[in-house]
Amino acid sequence: MQINIIALAGVKEKFLLPGITECIKRLSRFADVKILEIPALPDEIETDKALRLEAEKIKNKLSAKACSVALTPAGKVLSSEDVAAALPKWFERGQAQIDFIIGSSRGLDRDLIKACDYTWSFGPLTLTHGLARYIVLEQLYRAFKINAHEPYHK
Repeated sequence: MQINIIALAGVKEKFLLPGITECIKRLSRFADVKILEIPALPDEIETDKALRLEAEKIKNKLSAKACSVALTPAGKVLSSEDVAAALPKWFERGQAQIDFIIGSSRGLDRDLIKACDYTWSFGPLTLTHGLARYIVLEQLYRAFKINAHEPYHK
């Protein structure tokens, strides 16, 4: 199984890097995890144009067979149990591969979101890219543990 995190911009919060690394290490028992970073465009570029250009860069990183999940405030709010229930469906849809997409500070292009197989929202919170990346990885690890009926999720 393959999990790709396609993220615009890197992690600015250096204190999150050990947590992200630990999550990837724990997840490696269940799936191969890759982080595919795309530089975000400068703030001086008009928003709609920047979103379109960023969407093109994201599309170049997407696997043709993978299930795509856009992380967006307009997406579906999922509990940890919901993620655990969705995970097998996502892997089945993507022939054992899932691409999770984290947008820039502008978000994601509407057409890109519509083209994705699923959407996922962390609710109305505004999060940094690094924190969103950590949460995705931690929740995926939690979902695998739930599905394996192993302790971790409490």
